[in-house]
Amino acid sequence: DHGGTGRDGWIVDYIHIFGQGQRYLNRRNWAGTGHSLQQVTGHDHYNADLKPIYGFNGRFGYRRNTPALRRSTSVFGEVTHFPLF
Repeated sequence: DHGGTGRDGWIVDYIHIFGQGQRYLNRRNWAGTGHSLQQVTGHDHYNADLKPIYGFNGRFGYRRNTPALRRSTSVFGEVTHFPLF
């Protein structure tokens, strides 16, 4: 008649539906607060306007110990078709 209960039983379902946390979320959502552009539009902006990441290991993603190694991409050849320099 009610579609069953969750894994932990009806009392836990009741707390999830009518508990303090859900009441807080309901009041917040009814007031129209807590909705950023990303929450409203979903994942549409996930890969928009990406910036290059230059981490601790340098531009190529792994540590170069000597200046001669830092000037070249790899002594074993390239694994990408995209320009690196």
